[in-house]
Amino acid sequence: MAAVRPLSLTEMAVALAVEEGHTSQSELDIEPDDHFRHTLQRLCGPLVSVIDGRIYLFHQTLKTFLIQEDATNSSSETSLVSQVINGHKWLSSISPSSSNNMLGRICAQYLLFTDVEDYFQNPLGNIEKLRTKPLEGISENYPFLGYAWENWAIHSRTPLDDDQDCQL
Repeated sequence: MAAVRPLSLTEMAVALAVEEGHTSQSELDIEPDDHFRHTLQRLCGPLVSVIDGRIYLFHQTLKTFLIQEDATNSSSETSLVSQVINGHKWLSSISPSSSNNMLGRICAQYLLFTDVEDYFQNPLGNIEKLRTKPLEGISENYPFLGYAWENWAIHSRTPLDDDQDCQL
């Protein structure tokens, strides 16, 4: 919900594999794209689609339905959080600030992985590769790096909800 752009299957698999305490990409249990596509379809069914290897919500109205309404703009009777549909109470919605902060933490943690840091802090070891093909291998070896590098600050600057802690 919070991603700045549609994530690739690999990017999403990496982001979901990052857990608190991981310090390197080698610790991640990343599903291969074909397996992850099946997992995604099994969990989300027709609500998401994969087009050219990128994950999209079925329709913008789905995002509107899932995003938590601002409490100041809705009455308690119409809020998705309190809505009862066919006898079932809608228990929760997705908070944009929570989603952004979670993705910001994942991006920052990924950027601080020791193997990611080592790749860039040891330029002499990678000088020939960087001189001849500067970007080749980086996205293969670190598939979430581009997204994390470009967007960690966007996600991290979203104000925290009152009940959230800021942890890295």
